[in-house]
Amino acid sequence: MTDDERPIPTPVPTQRLLDLLDPFGLPPWDGCHPFKPVDVLRHVIRGDLHPHRILVSDYEDHDIHVARIAWLVVHWVNNGLDMPIVEIAEPARLVVHDGYHRICAAAARGDATVLVDVGGLVDEAEALLGVPVPCCDLHNRNCESPAELCCWQCTETAHDTYPTRHNDGSRCVLEQENLR
Repeated sequence: MTDDERPIPTPVPTQRLLDLLDPFGLPPWDGCHPFKPVDVLRHVIRGDLHPHRILVSDYEDHDIHVARIAWLVVHWVNNGLDMPIVEIAEPARLVVHDGYHRICAAAARGDATVLVDVGGLVDEAEALLGVPVPCCDLHNRNCESPAELCCWQCTETAHDTYPTRHNDGSRCVLEQENLR
């Protein structure tokens, strides 16, 4: 994967994710009953860790899910390389496609934010998640053809060298919305 193809990590407050999803009180996994971050930390202390992604045959075992989260508490790095994948859907709800275990691990570990890949209705991100939409996403969706997306690190819009108008003379949505 090249830098241009990587999703833009969006730091979302961990508490906001917990408020929206309640993965400890309403675990999304069949056969898993409510638990608390302290239960995960007990698994860490006992060394009861599950290093592998959950397989279908393990899906209904509560302790395997908690042990998986415990393994992530110890080993997962919240650096944007293995991000939870979330989608903002209508009506203003968050769908996790991959990453509930990592979100729980970040919460149990006390991470202030979780770097996530936000998709779907990203214009709703600020209202729903409390984070602004990365300017690349706004620019890419409104101004560029898919073959000409701006770079992963947002250099087109974050630097003064970005043109005030596109090559075809049209105004950038970021300029129109006074976002730069």
